[in-house]
Amino acid sequence: MSRKHITNVFEAILEYGHDEDFVPKEGADFQPTDAPAGSEDKIEALRKRVLAGKPLWHGEDRKDYTGLHGVLNEAPMSAAKTKTHRQGKNRKKEK
Repeated sequence: MSRKHITNVFEAILEYGHDEDFVPKEGADFQPTDAPAGSEDKIEALRKRVLAGKPLWHGEDRKDYTGLHGVLNEAPMSAAKTKTHRQGKNRKKEK
């Protein structure tokens, strides 16, 4: 009985019901990413690695945010939070 060629961890789980025997393959195309942690680019790099059967983490992936510049993308405040926020600012001005 020949074993099916398994490319990634998802195929291993589907075929065998677990991933205990799955070993990711590094290969020449396993390259580090300079994308910062949590960014859409980093998440996309991780997604591609998993689907290709590569390890998630590369030893030379970006480790920090050094040299990055930009604005934090904050979620808009709800109306209730905005009102509370303004009231807090007004109280500070009155003191």
